[in-house]
Amino acid sequence: MNRRPIKPTLYAGAPQVEPPQPAEGTGTMRREIPREQPAAETADTVARFRPHQRPPMAIIELLDDGGDRGEEFRIRADNLTIGRTSGDIVIPHDSQISGSHVRISRRIVNSEFHWFLTDLSSTNGTFLRVGKTSLQPSVPVIIGSFRYAYRPAASPAVNEPAATTPAGTRGWQAPSAADLKRLTAALVRIATDGTETDFPLPSDGAKIGTDPGQCQVVVSDDPTVNRVHAAIQMTDKGLIIEDNKSLNGLWVAISERRLGNSAIFQIGEQRIRFRVI
Repeated sequence: MNRRPIKPTLYAGAPQVEPPQPAEGTGTMRREIPREQPAAETADTVARFRPHQRPPMAIIELLDDGGDRGEEFRIRADNLTIGRTSGDIVIPHDSQISGSHVRISRRIVNSEFHWFLTDLSSTNGTFLRVGKTSLQPSVPVIIGSFRYAYRPAASPAVNEPAATTPAGTRGWQAPSAADLKRLTAALVRIATDGTETDFPLPSDGAKIGTDPGQCQVVVSDDPTVNRVHAAIQMTDKGLIIEDNKSLNGLWVAISERRLGNSAIFQIGEQRIRFRVI
């Protein structure tokens, strides 16, 4: 039985190609270039499918040493815990990470899902990378390879004369080194062995970096600090430290912080990227 051949049908939107036609004045065939469809017909305006009923997912990425990429883990549950000996993710080779160090949790706030980063009373703390933050005496920050704490200037002490001391003129007394240190605001660098180095802070603020021509707080012995790494200034909200687009960033210790769609935090010496998908 003879069957008629089936002519293939092009999918919608494919360019239509005219059959070759003889060129004028010749007996040769010429090939026409496919005509492009108008932009309105080829533009894809369809939105990609996203779930609307179930909670959102997120990804955390354990960044490789000195790198910007690393191993990824998807967060599908409401809580994920990271630690050195226990948790959903275990990082056993970093002795500065506590057994159960930090938790990432998904919660409903005002009928919307939000993500939170919570330090689990760890020994060495959890640090979040920030663009700027307030300087508080009890909240350390990381600049380059070291932690720093802000020490405000103390008020001058008032020495009341003893009751048994007769009233009279007191002789001049030079302030001690401890008195001068106590009366001067400073950014205190804390080394891993606990030793401290004071960097006095001018009252009108300071820039921090390796360049003595631009910075009032000069960190000459840390190769991970930029020429101008950060700046400290007094505002109506108090003392603020702001990162100057440095390579290694500015980090602040947190007990709990609500996260945006992306963030980077550090536990021990492990840096971790978080992002909502």
